Order: sequence, then C-alpha cells, then structure tokens
Amino acid sequence: MTMIQSSRNRFLFVLLATMTILIVIALKLGGAGTSTVSGARGTWVQSRASQLIFFAVLEGLYRDGVSNDDVDLIIPLNPKGQGRFDPDHFVYACPLCHPAFEAFRVYRQREPFFGLKARLDTLGPGLDNSVTLRLRSTNADERRQAIEELINRWVRQRLELMRLSSDERETINREMEQGRKQGMNGLKQTTQTRTNCPICDGSFGATKIPER
Repeated sequence: MTMIQSSRNRFLFVLLATMTILIVIALKLGGAGTSTVSGARGTWVQSRASQLIFFAVLEGLYRDGVSNDDVDLIIPLNPKGQGRFDPDHFVYACPLCHPAFEAFRVYRQREPFFGLKARLDTLGPGLDNSVTLRLRSTNADERRQAIEELINRWVRQRLELMRLSSDERETINREMEQGRKQGMNGLKQTTQTRTNCPICDGSFGATKIPER
C-alpha cells in the first residue's frame, strides 16, 4: 500500500511540474498582441495579463483540488448542465473576468487522469471549509470577497513561479490596471449597484508592486 501511495504521489508531482513548465513557456512566448489564433484579434486571448489569469486560475483549481460543488457556487450550472457566466461574480466584456471564467469552465469539464486505478481528476484536497461556507453565503458581498481572495492567491502563486523581471512585472501590472478599468467601466453600464469585481480586484491586487 505504501509503495502504491508513493507511486501515486510521484505521478502527481511529475504531472504538476509538467503543467507548470508548459504554462511558463506559454506565457513567456505569448506576449500581448502576439496571438495568431483565428478570430482572437481584439479579444482577451491576445493579452498576456489575461493569459496569466487563465493559467493561474486553472492551475490553482487543480492545485487546491477544488470540488465541482464549490466551482458550481462560482459558475452556477444552467439547465443544460454548463457553467454560467454569473453577473454577480463576473463583468461582461471584462478582459480579466473572461479568462477566469474560461478557466473555471475548463476545469469543470475536466476528465479523470488516465491510467490510475482510482478515479482521480484533480490534485489537491479541496478548499477549506471556511472558504466553502463563504461561497455558500446568501450575502453576495461575502461570496465575492471569498472569490477575490482565491483569485489573488492563485495569481500570486503563478507570478512567483514565472520569476518575472522588474520590467516584465511592471508591464503585467499596467495591463492588469487597464483591464480592471475596462471591467469597472463595464460594470457601471449594468443595472447592478455593486462597485467591485472580485476577479479584477484579486488579479490587480496580486500584481500590484509594493511601494518602496
């Protein structure tokens, strides 16, 4: 049993390490405005900051082993069983919200890992119960605060792994700030009374360079 557990741990370590290497390479090569994907021009797909959020959220979900039930609290399922772009948690046309939503959606549709005897489709133990309780709160502000803290932590973890230079970090921070302003402008055009966006605030807060 010990040997099986050890083999499983080694497999999970190699898998996560491989994912990290591929993500770092993709981000290093995927500078802003360099996307050649058909139909991507003028979308969040071209932005390096947006790509960072997508990979950060996706990796964070796998690393933490977030359960489907918890994901469904952030992107509730529609009648077709697909994750819904919840306007209480995201802002439409926001270049920071959309990559985060896509990461949640991709993760929600994940398949089990191949070749394992036990069904396994994620890496971590799941979110702390205190976080889940806040995501289940009837208070929308409390839910958004929990989401913001998750996004902030995941983006910080991704940045640490990327080991960006000071200039690169400043560039990412400027893109995040521009994306946040665009998201806030979009929020003002809705009928909602809230003045914050958990994705924007969490992402920009993670990349903000402390004053010296």
